[in-house]
Amino acid sequence: MKKIKFAVLMIVLTSLVTIVVAQEQEMKYLFGGKGKTKVSGFMAPIMEYSAMGDNFAFFMGGGGAILLNQTVFFGGYGEGLTTQYEKEILTLSMSALPTVEQITFGHGGLWMGYIYHSQSPIHAGISSKFGWGSIDIYDQDFNHSSTEFRDNVFVIIPQLEAEFNFFKWLKLNVGVGYRVVTGIDKEYKWSGETIYNKKDFNKPEATMTLMFGFFK
Repeated sequence: MKKIKFAVLMIVLTSLVTIVVAQEQEMKYLFGGKGKTKVSGFMAPIMEYSAMGDNFAFFMGGGGAILLNQTVFFGGYGEGLTTQYEKEILTLSMSALPTVEQITFGHGGLWMGYIYHSQSPIHAGISSKFGWGSIDIYDQDFNHSSTEFRDNVFVIIPQLEAEFNFFKWLKLNVGVGYRVVTGIDKEYKWSGETIYNKKDFNKPEATMTLMFGFFK
């Protein structure tokens, strides 16, 4: 519960800072007579390191955003679990061998953030991802192409980040945060055995993102 409260607090702070900074930048340029709002953008492959249950989990995806004054960005993202996450279920099998169930997880949606002192070679930032996705279960012993169960979820990931300006067109962003997955019941059981519960998905995470765009 404390981790979820911390994540929600981070989301609120990210949203408030982003809105306030965006308003300050708009007032400065539209009414201060010092120039126009500079609009650019970036595309980025995203690598996320986390856990699923007690196992290491690697997510791969990408995103893109519109960047205002090299400070505030709004865009979208998508990512999915690339490592295998399996559970052996004894009571589901008709033979002496256990049934192996594979669980997949993917999500995508909105991506927004604020970059602090972007002109510095190394600087800080905060961001949040708000995505819709699903948890799917496949039976590895039979047909992997058919989904046995699908749980639709909503994902929130607030992050604290550090950025490194390599070139005018390339940045490296590294961040740490916490993934909150809502829409999961306390636990999902099948024939009396627990397949997964929300603790398997609500986890700390770290990302490494290469950002290709216009950063000047």
